Amino acid sequence: MFTDREYKKLARILDNLYICSNVKFALMDESYRQFYTASYKIEFCELIAKQPGGYERCIKCDRAALVEVTKNKKTMQYRCHTGLIEVAVPVLVNDEISTIILFGQMLDNSSLEEQWQKTKELCSWYPDLDELYNAFIRIKRLSKDQIRAYSEIVQSCVSEVRLSGIVEGSHNNEVQVLESFINTYYSNQDILNLACKTLKMGKTKIYQICKENFNMSFGELVLKKRMDEAEKLLLETNFPVYYIAQIVGIEDSNYFTKLFKKCLGVTPVKYRKNKKDI
Repeated sequence: MFTDREYKKLARILDNLYICSNVKFALMDESYRQFYTASYKIEFCELIAKQPGGYERCIKCDRAALVEVTKNKKTMQYRCHTGLIEVAVPVLVNDEISTIILFGQMLDNSSLEEQWQKTKELCSWYPDLDELYNAFIRIKRLSKDQIRAYSEIVQSCVSEVRLSGIVEGSHNNEVQVLESFINTYYSNQDILNLACKTLKMGKTKIYQICKENFNMSFGELVLKKRMDEAEKLLLETNFPVYYIAQIVGIEDSNYFTKLFKKCLGVTPVKYRKNKKDI
Protein backbone atom coordinates (compact mmCIF):
# COMPACT_ATOMS: atom_id res chain seq x y z
CA MET A 1 0.00 0.00 0.00
CA PHE A 2 1.00 3.62 -0.46
CA THR A 3 1.74 5.69 2.58
CA ASP A 4 -0.20 8.90 3.13
CA ARG A 5 2.94 10.84 2.24
CA GLU A 6 3.30 8.95 -1.05
CA TYR A 7 -0.35 9.55 -1.94
CA LYS A 8 0.09 13.28 -1.37
CA LYS A 9 3.29 13.42 -3.38
CA LEU A 10 1.66 11.59 -6.28
CA ALA A 11 -1.35 13.91 -6.08
CA ARG A 12 0.95 16.93 -6.46
CA ILE A 13 2.55 15.36 -9.53
CA LEU A 14 -0.85 14.65 -11.10
CA ASP A 15 -1.90 18.21 -10.34
CA ASN A 16 1.14 19.49 -12.24
CA LEU A 17 0.38 17.14 -15.13
CA TYR A 18 -3.13 18.55 -15.29
CA ILE A 19 -1.81 22.13 -15.33
CA CYS A 20 0.53 21.27 -18.22
CA SER A 21 -1.81 19.08 -20.26
CA ASN A 22 -5.37 20.03 -19.29
CA VAL A 23 -6.03 16.30 -18.98
CA LYS A 24 -7.88 15.45 -15.79
CA PHE A 25 -6.42 12.80 -13.47
CA ALA A 26 -7.95 11.05 -10.47
CA LEU A 27 -6.24 8.90 -7.86
CA MET A 28 -8.20 6.04 -6.28
CA ASP A 29 -7.12 3.92 -3.33
CA GLU A 30 -7.46 0.13 -3.24
CA SER A 31 -11.09 0.45 -2.05
CA TYR A 32 -12.01 2.65 -5.06
CA ARG A 33 -12.27 5.74 -2.89
CA GLN A 34 -11.20 8.90 -4.65
CA PHE A 35 -8.12 10.20 -2.88
CA TYR A 36 -7.43 13.02 -5.32
CA THR A 37 -8.93 14.56 -8.43
CA ALA A 38 -8.44 17.82 -10.29
CA SER A 39 -11.29 20.09 -9.22
CA TYR A 40 -12.01 21.16 -12.79
CA LYS A 41 -14.62 19.33 -14.86
CA ILE A 42 -14.99 19.87 -18.58
CA GLU A 43 -18.22 21.59 -19.60
CA PHE A 44 -19.62 18.41 -21.15
CA CYS A 45 -19.20 16.40 -17.93
CA GLU A 46 -20.63 19.21 -15.82
CA LEU A 47 -23.77 19.21 -17.96
CA ILE A 48 -24.13 15.44 -17.56
CA ALA A 49 -23.52 15.55 -13.80
CA LYS A 50 -26.15 18.25 -13.26
CA GLN A 51 -28.92 16.11 -14.72
CA PRO A 52 -30.92 13.86 -12.36
CA GLY A 53 -29.07 10.56 -12.16
CA GLY A 54 -26.21 11.85 -14.32
CA TYR A 55 -23.55 11.82 -11.62
CA GLU A 56 -24.69 8.38 -10.48
CA ARG A 57 -24.22 7.08 -14.04
CA CYS A 58 -20.63 8.37 -14.00
CA ILE A 59 -19.86 6.69 -10.68
CA LYS A 60 -21.38 3.39 -11.81
CA CYS A 61 -19.38 3.44 -15.04
CA ASP A 62 -16.08 4.22 -13.30
CA ARG A 63 -16.70 1.56 -10.66
CA ALA A 64 -17.28 -1.11 -13.32
CA ALA A 65 -14.00 -0.17 -15.01
CA LEU A 66 -12.10 -0.23 -11.71
CA VAL A 67 -13.42 -3.70 -10.91
CA GLU A 68 -12.27 -4.95 -14.32
CA VAL A 69 -8.81 -3.40 -13.92
CA THR A 70 -8.48 -4.89 -10.44
CA LYS A 71 -9.33 -8.30 -11.85
CA ASN A 72 -6.89 -8.18 -14.79
CA LYS A 73 -4.19 -5.95 -13.25
CA LYS A 74 -3.63 -4.26 -16.61
CA THR A 75 -4.05 -0.73 -17.95
CA MET A 76 -7.44 -0.41 -19.61
CA GLN A 77 -8.75 2.17 -22.07
CA TYR A 78 -12.52 2.33 -22.39
CA ARG A 79 -15.43 4.53 -23.43
CA CYS A 80 -17.53 5.81 -20.55
CA HIS A 81 -21.33 5.83 -20.44
CA THR A 82 -21.36 8.98 -22.60
CA GLY A 83 -18.78 7.76 -25.13
CA LEU A 84 -15.78 9.72 -23.84
CA ILE A 85 -12.40 8.02 -23.53
CA GLU A 86 -11.12 7.10 -20.08
CA VAL A 87 -7.95 5.24 -19.09
CA ALA A 88 -7.42 3.31 -15.85
CA VAL A 89 -3.82 2.60 -14.84
CA PRO A 90 -3.33 0.08 -11.99
CA VAL A 91 -0.37 0.60 -9.67
CA LEU A 92 1.04 -2.71 -8.44
CA VAL A 93 3.06 -3.18 -5.26
CA ASN A 94 4.27 -6.75 -4.76
CA ASP A 95 1.87 -7.81 -7.54
CA GLU A 96 -1.12 -6.40 -5.64
CA ILE A 97 -3.03 -3.27 -6.66
CA SER A 98 -2.23 -0.41 -4.33
CA THR A 99 -3.99 2.36 -6.20
CA ILE A 100 -5.55 3.10 -9.59
CA ILE A 101 -5.02 6.28 -11.59
CA LEU A 102 -7.81 7.41 -13.89
CA PHE A 103 -7.46 10.00 -16.60
CA GLY A 104 -9.67 10.99 -19.47
CA GLN A 105 -12.76 13.04 -20.28
CA MET A 106 -11.38 13.19 -23.81
CA LEU A 107 -11.87 12.01 -27.39
CA ASP A 108 -9.47 10.42 -29.85
CA ASN A 109 -8.54 11.86 -33.24
CA SER A 110 -10.92 9.68 -35.25
CA SER A 111 -13.96 11.24 -36.93
CA LEU A 112 -15.57 13.74 -34.56
CA GLU A 113 -18.96 13.27 -36.20
CA GLU A 114 -18.84 9.49 -35.77
CA GLN A 115 -17.89 9.88 -32.11
CA TRP A 116 -20.75 12.34 -31.63
CA GLN A 117 -23.27 9.96 -33.18
CA LYS A 118 -22.26 7.32 -30.64
CA THR A 119 -22.49 9.82 -27.79
CA LYS A 120 -25.84 11.02 -29.08
CA GLU A 121 -27.20 7.47 -28.87
CA LEU A 122 -25.81 6.94 -25.38
CA CYS A 123 -27.13 10.28 -24.15
CA SER A 124 -30.57 10.14 -25.76
CA TRP A 125 -31.97 10.72 -22.27
CA TYR A 126 -30.37 14.19 -22.10
CA PRO A 127 -33.06 16.91 -22.51
CA ASP A 128 -31.12 19.29 -24.81
CA LEU A 129 -28.83 17.51 -27.28
CA ASP A 130 -27.94 20.75 -29.06
CA GLU A 131 -26.55 22.12 -25.80
CA LEU A 132 -24.65 18.88 -25.24
CA TYR A 133 -23.23 18.93 -28.78
CA ASN A 134 -21.87 22.46 -28.32
CA ALA A 135 -19.96 21.22 -25.28
CA PHE A 136 -18.94 17.98 -27.00
CA ILE A 137 -17.11 19.67 -29.87
CA ARG A 138 -14.87 21.49 -27.36
CA ILE A 139 -13.64 18.30 -25.67
CA LYS A 140 -9.88 17.73 -25.84
CA ARG A 141 -8.83 15.26 -28.55
CA LEU A 142 -5.72 13.10 -28.33
CA SER A 143 -4.08 10.62 -30.69
CA LYS A 144 -3.57 6.99 -29.66
CA ASP A 145 0.15 7.69 -29.25
CA GLN A 146 -0.58 10.64 -26.96
CA ILE A 147 -2.91 8.55 -24.81
CA ARG A 148 -0.28 5.80 -24.56
CA ALA A 149 2.38 8.39 -23.70
CA TYR A 150 0.29 9.75 -20.82
CA SER A 151 -0.11 6.21 -19.48
CA GLU A 152 3.66 5.69 -19.54
CA ILE A 153 4.32 9.08 -17.93
CA VAL A 154 1.92 8.23 -15.12
CA GLN A 155 3.66 4.89 -14.55
CA SER A 156 7.04 6.65 -14.43
CA CYS A 157 5.74 9.16 -11.89
CA VAL A 158 4.46 6.34 -9.71
CA SER A 159 7.84 4.58 -9.89
CA GLU A 160 9.60 7.74 -8.73
CA VAL A 161 7.22 8.14 -5.81
CA ARG A 162 7.59 4.52 -4.77
CA LEU A 163 11.37 4.63 -5.00
CA SER A 164 11.65 7.81 -2.95
CA GLY A 165 9.46 6.24 -0.28
CA ILE A 166 11.59 3.12 -0.24
CA VAL A 167 14.85 5.04 0.03
CA GLU A 168 13.50 7.29 2.77
CA GLY A 169 11.94 4.46 4.78
CA SER A 170 14.42 3.36 7.41
CA HIS A 171 12.43 0.19 8.10
CA ASN A 172 13.32 -1.26 4.69
CA ASN A 173 16.52 -3.28 4.56
CA GLU A 174 19.16 -3.03 1.87
CA VAL A 175 17.95 -6.12 0.03
CA GLN A 176 14.42 -4.73 -0.40
CA VAL A 177 15.77 -1.36 -1.43
CA LEU A 178 18.06 -2.83 -4.10
CA GLU A 179 15.40 -5.20 -5.45
CA SER A 180 12.85 -2.38 -5.70
CA PHE A 181 15.43 -0.19 -7.42
CA ILE A 182 16.08 -2.84 -10.07
CA ASN A 183 12.34 -3.35 -10.61
CA THR A 184 11.97 0.40 -11.19
CA TYR A 185 15.09 1.28 -13.19
CA TYR A 186 15.88 -1.96 -15.05
CA SER A 187 15.69 -0.17 -18.41
CA ASN A 188 18.33 2.42 -17.54
CA GLN A 189 21.51 2.00 -19.59
CA ASP A 190 23.73 2.97 -16.66
CA ILE A 191 21.75 1.28 -13.91
CA LEU A 192 24.72 0.16 -11.79
CA ASN A 193 26.20 3.65 -11.43
CA LEU A 194 22.70 5.06 -10.91
CA ALA A 195 22.12 2.53 -8.12
CA CYS A 196 25.40 3.49 -6.44
CA LYS A 197 24.51 7.18 -6.57
CA THR A 198 20.84 6.90 -5.61
CA LEU A 199 21.13 4.22 -2.91
CA LYS A 200 24.49 5.47 -1.64
CA MET A 201 26.04 2.02 -1.94
CA GLY A 202 29.39 1.03 -3.39
CA LYS A 203 29.63 -1.49 -6.22
CA THR A 204 31.23 -4.05 -3.92
CA LYS A 205 28.31 -3.75 -1.50
CA ILE A 206 25.79 -4.18 -4.32
CA TYR A 207 27.62 -7.23 -5.69
CA GLN A 208 27.68 -8.74 -2.20
CA ILE A 209 23.94 -8.23 -1.61
CA CYS A 210 23.10 -9.82 -4.96
CA LYS A 211 25.32 -12.84 -4.44
CA GLU A 212 24.33 -13.52 -0.82
CA ASN A 213 20.58 -13.03 -1.25
CA PHE A 214 19.84 -14.04 -4.84
CA ASN A 215 22.87 -16.15 -5.77
CA MET A 216 23.09 -14.00 -8.89
CA SER A 217 25.22 -11.11 -10.04
CA PHE A 218 23.77 -7.61 -10.31
CA GLY A 219 23.86 -7.89 -14.10
CA GLU A 220 22.02 -11.22 -14.01
CA LEU A 221 19.28 -9.74 -11.81
CA VAL A 222 18.83 -6.81 -14.19
CA LEU A 223 18.78 -9.13 -17.20
CA LYS A 224 16.16 -11.35 -15.57
CA LYS A 225 13.92 -8.35 -14.95
CA ARG A 226 14.40 -7.14 -18.53
CA MET A 227 13.49 -10.54 -19.95
CA ASP A 228 10.44 -10.82 -17.65
CA GLU A 229 9.18 -7.46 -18.90
CA ALA A 230 9.97 -8.37 -22.51
CA GLU A 231 7.87 -11.53 -22.16
CA LYS A 232 4.90 -9.48 -20.95
CA LEU A 233 5.23 -6.96 -23.77
CA LEU A 234 5.46 -9.70 -26.40
CA LEU A 235 2.23 -11.24 -25.15
CA GLU A 236 0.25 -8.14 -24.22
CA THR A 237 1.15 -5.77 -27.07
CA ASN A 238 1.78 -5.79 -30.80
CA PHE A 239 4.95 -3.75 -30.44
CA PRO A 240 7.74 -4.77 -32.83
CA VAL A 241 10.73 -6.57 -31.31
CA TYR A 242 13.12 -3.65 -31.80
CA TYR A 243 10.76 -1.36 -29.85
CA ILE A 244 10.37 -3.86 -27.00
CA ALA A 245 14.17 -4.12 -26.85
CA GLN A 246 14.41 -0.36 -26.39
CA ILE A 247 11.68 -0.31 -23.74
CA VAL A 248 13.54 -2.83 -21.57
CA GLY A 249 16.85 -1.03 -21.99
CA ILE A 250 18.63 -2.88 -24.80
CA GLU A 251 19.32 -0.61 -27.77
CA ASP A 252 20.61 -3.30 -30.17
CA SER A 253 17.65 -5.46 -31.24
CA ASN A 254 19.94 -8.21 -32.56
CA TYR A 255 21.70 -8.40 -29.20
CA PHE A 256 18.30 -8.42 -27.48
CA THR A 257 17.20 -11.36 -29.63
CA LYS A 258 20.41 -13.22 -28.77
CA LEU A 259 19.91 -12.64 -25.03
CA PHE A 260 16.23 -13.57 -25.18
CA LYS A 261 16.98 -16.85 -26.95
CA LYS A 262 19.73 -17.64 -24.44
CA CYS A 263 17.35 -17.07 -21.51
CA LEU A 264 14.15 -18.60 -22.89
CA GLY A 265 15.35 -20.97 -25.58
CA VAL A 266 13.55 -19.31 -28.50
CA THR A 267 13.67 -15.99 -30.33
CA PRO A 268 11.18 -13.25 -29.37
CA VAL A 269 9.26 -13.70 -32.63
CA LYS A 270 9.00 -17.46 -32.10
CA TYR A 271 8.03 -16.99 -28.44
CA ARG A 272 5.16 -14.65 -29.37
CA LYS A 273 3.95 -16.98 -32.13
CA ASN A 274 4.08 -20.08 -29.92
CA LYS A 275 2.09 -18.43 -27.13
CA LYS A 276 -0.56 -17.07 -29.50
CA ASP A 277 -0.94 -20.49 -31.14
CA ILE A 278 -1.81 -22.11 -27.81
